[in-house]
Amino acid sequence: MPFPSYTPPTPTAGQLNAMFPSKNTAPPAGTFEVGLVLAGTVSAGAYTAGVIDFLTEALDAWDIALEAKDPLAPGSKVVLKVVSGASGGGVIAAILGRVGPYAFPHVNTSTDNKSTGNLFYDVWVNKLDVTGMLSTDDLRDNKSPASVLNVAPIDDAGKMLVQFVGHPLGEAGSGTPAIRRWLDPTLSIFLTMTNLRGLPYKVDFNSGTSVDPQLQQNFVNHADFVRFELDTRPEVSTPVRPDAFGVSLWRTGDAFVGWDTVAPFGVATGAFPIGFKARDLSRPLDQYAYRIVTTTDASGATCVQWFPPDWDALRDDTGNLSPVYNFPCVDGGGTNNSPVELARTALAGVCDRNPRDGKIANRAVILVDPFAEKTSLGPETLDDLVSTLFPFVFGLIGEARYATADLLLAADNDVFSRFMVTARRGELTGSTALATSGLGAFQGFLCRDFREHDYFLGRRNAYDFLKNQFALPDSNPLFETWSVDQKAKLGAASGGVNYLPIIPLFGTAITPPQYPVWPAGKLDPDTLADPIKERLEAVVSALENTEISSNFFIKAFLWPVVSQLDSRMFDSIMAAIKKSLKDSNL
Repeated sequence: MPFPSYTPPTPTAGQLNAMFPSKNTAPPAGTFEVGLVLAGTVSAGAYTAGVIDFLTEALDAWDIALEAKDPLAPGSKVVLKVVSGASGGGVIAAILGRVGPYAFPHVNTSTDNKSTGNLFYDVWVNKLDVTGMLSTDDLRDNKSPASVLNVAPIDDAGKMLVQFVGHPLGEAGSGTPAIRRWLDPTLSIFLTMTNLRGLPYKVDFNSGTSVDPQLQQNFVNHADFVRFELDTRPEVSTPVRPDAFGVSLWRTGDAFVGWDTVAPFGVATGAFPIGFKARDLSRPLDQYAYRIVTTTDASGATCVQWFPPDWDALRDDTGNLSPVYNFPCVDGGGTNNSPVELARTALAGVCDRNPRDGKIANRAVILVDPFAEKTSLGPETLDDLVSTLFPFVFGLIGEARYATADLLLAADNDVFSRFMVTARRGELTGSTALATSGLGAFQGFLCRDFREHDYFLGRRNAYDFLKNQFALPDSNPLFETWSVDQKAKLGAASGGVNYLPIIPLFGTAITPPQYPVWPAGKLDPDTLADPIKERLEAVVSALENTEISSNFFIKAFLWPVVSQLDSRMFDSIMAAIKKSLKDSNL
C-alpha cells in the first residue's frame, strides 16, 4: 500500500479537555449567557426571521439606553454566545452571523421595497418566492433536473449573504450602539446537515489478546454539522478551534475563510430533499479529527472520549487519504443532529448542565420553533405503497426534530435554563397561527403576503416573549446592581413572586409591534396554474431525455408513474393548494 499522502491529527488529552471542557466557567457576575436554537422552518423561516430581527432590535435599544445614561437602564448584561440552526433555522443563523458586526434597518411596517438592507426581511420575505422556483431556466439543453423546484432564488439568497454591506455600528441615525455588548466577541454558529456521503466509524469490541475483526462494528453517520467561529469585534485574539472555520473582518491567515465559504453551508442546511437540490460541500478532513462522545466511567462519572472517523475507510484505491473531504448534503432537519445539545454544551460544558433554578440561573437556551404545538397523528392503517410514502417521510422528519427531553424542559415553568418562542395569534398556536404553514410549510413560498404576515407575527411574538416570559425572580444575582426604581418600574408580580426581565425593553422596542392582518384572499391559486404545469412538463421532459430513464429499476417500476407527472400530478397539486388555502382561511 502506498504511503498515505495525508495523516490526520491525533489530539492529545489536554487539547480535547481544552476544546471540550467538562464544565465551563460561570458567567461573570451580572451577566446572563444565551444560546439560540433555530428549528427547521421551510417557508415559515419568515416567522423566525421576524423573531430574530426584533430580538436584535431590543438588545440594541438596551445598549443605546445605557450609552445615553438612561436612569432606568440596568447595567446587567446578556451575551449571545452560540447559535445553532437546522434547515431554514440554519439559514437564519448564518444571516445573524453575517449582520452581527453591522448596523442594519429593522423592518416593522409593510413595504414594497425589494431591498430594505435588512437581510432577514430581504431573504425571507422578498427573495424566496415560488415565481423563481417554477422557472424552467435550469432545465435548458435537456439538463437532468437536480430537484423538483428551481433553486435559483436560494442561490441568489446565498449571494446576498456574501454581498451584504452593512453600516458601522453607532453611526448617526443607525439606531445601534457603538458596541454591541450583547454579542460575544467570538460567536459560535453551528449549522446542521444531513451528510449523504456520511462519515465511517468503527467500534472495536476486542479485549485482552483478541484481534478478531468480526468483533468490530462498522457504521456510517449521516447526521453532521459544521462550526463557525465569528470575530464580532476587532480586539479578538482567541485562536481558531481546529474543528471550526474562523470568520473575521480583521484577522487574516489560513484559519480564516470568507462568507463565500460560509454561504454554501447556509444554503445546504436548507436543501429540503427532492424539492430543492442536494449541495456539494468541501471542508478540511482535519475538522472531523476532533469529534467526541460522552460516556460514563467505572464510577459512573461522565467523561469525554475521543471518537474519530475510521480513517482507513476513507482512503482511495491507492491507499491515499485526502486532506479535503468532499460530500453532498441535504436539509439539516433530515436527521437528528441534536442542535439543542450543540448549543447547550457550548454554554455549560459537555458534562455539565445549566442551572435550572430561577434563583441562580445564569444561562439559557432559547428554542425558536414556529411549529411548536399539539401535532396530528399519522393514519391508523395503510392500504398501498403510495399511501405509505408521505406518512413515512414526515414520520422521519418529525422524529428527527428534537429529543423529547428538550421539549419537556422548555415547557417546564420551573426550568429557567430553557425557553421557547413559537407562533401565537390570539388563541391559535403553532402552524394554525401561521400563513406559511400549509402544504408541509411550502405554502409561504406561494405568496409574499403570507411571508410578510409571518415575519411581523414573529416580531410581535418576540416582543411578548421578552416582555412576559423571558424573566427571572428578582432574587437572582443577575439583578444585584439594579436600583430600587429599576426593579419597581421594570418588574411584574406573578404567583406571589416578583419577576424582572432578562432583556428589558427600551427605545424603539418599548412599543408593541402591531399584530399583522390575516392575509386572506391575497393569493389567487389559478395564477399559479400555468407556471406549475410548465414546470412539471419540463421536469418530465428532462427526465425522459437523460440517462435516468434507462435505469432498469426506474424504467420498470417508477417511470410509468413519473411519465404522467405533468398530467395527473398537476391536478393533484392544484387541488392541494386550493384545499390548503381554504383550510387556512386564506
